[in-house]
Amino acid sequence: MKNLLLIMAIILAFADITFAQVNLDSMLVAYYPFNGNAIDESGNGNNGAVNGAVLTEDRFGNENSAFWFDGISSFIEVPDNESLDIVSEISISGWLKKDSNVPWASMVTKGGESMEDNNYTIHNSVDGGIIFTGFSDTSCMSSVGIAINEWHFVTFTWDGYIGKIYIDSEVDSLSFISYDGELYPNNFSLFIGVDHPGATEFFHGYLDDIRIYKRCLNEEEIVLLFNEGLTNVKKQKIQAAYQIKISPNPFNIKTTIKFPNPTHSNYKLSVFNISGNKVFEMDNIKTNKIEFEKGNLPEGVYLIELKGEKVFRGKMVVK
Repeated sequence: MKNLLLIMAIILAFADITFAQVNLDSMLVAYYPFNGNAIDESGNGNNGAVNGAVLTEDRFGNENSAFWFDGISSFIEVPDNESLDIVSEISISGWLKKDSNVPWASMVTKGGESMEDNNYTIHNSVDGGIIFTGFSDTSCMSSVGIAINEWHFVTFTWDGYIGKIYIDSEVDSLSFISYDGELYPNNFSLFIGVDHPGATEFFHGYLDDIRIYKRCLNEEEIVLLFNEGLTNVKKQKIQAAYQIKISPNPFNIKTTIKFPNPTHSNYKLSVFNISGNKVFEMDNIKTNKIEFEKGNLPEGVYLIELKGEKVFRGKMVVK
């Protein structure tokens, strides 16, 4: 009974009765969860036309909940709309799983025949990372590559001055770029999965949960988006300072659990299955990072609790 009450408490910690409210719909101009189609669920009507991309399983194994792009000719096209024209601040996020790295192939682009025509683009780099282009005289590039055949969450933000790239909600500090100017809107369509004009630069792999904002997301919001789907609450209200970062998530061999512990205090890790039974325990944790191995845990959803000076909770999915 006590364990069941604990599970309820953890779930409520991710629901409405918490401290800080975050509105992930604020200034959201396009959102593509790919729930059986390419409909824009932001409410702005920026619906996509599917050209050869195939519905498939998402990172949680849900059927018809992501699109696969063949790297040859498949893409999604969204007609030009004033709501997609962005000038002063921008955030783009999405999940990707690359079958191969096609340099310059885009996750998202609203660009034309040349770099000067770009309003904004996120695409693969030659070395397997990602690049944002849209600034007149520079670009923002990740310092690390993105592994093939793994789901990863990528985010680009620009607050009107500093551009940043996040991988799996962790900021890439070497990606920072300063640009004190404007983005340049155009009359081209928005494309997903191809770099316009796209003669050879087609994305090869899976894309899901793509969002475009006319504002700069903060780190708290990026963590929320990274963890979205691990609860059934879309508009989450949480105290982000007490949330665990788990990456990769889902995972099938091992994952890394991170939490703030600047004073190296003593913490205890407990893992519960959805029935409320404790299936794993670890004491005397004095770092801010735990390398957690699946071991004999069966596939499923697990609730995590770290207790010490503070209490940190989260969810992880074993595949």
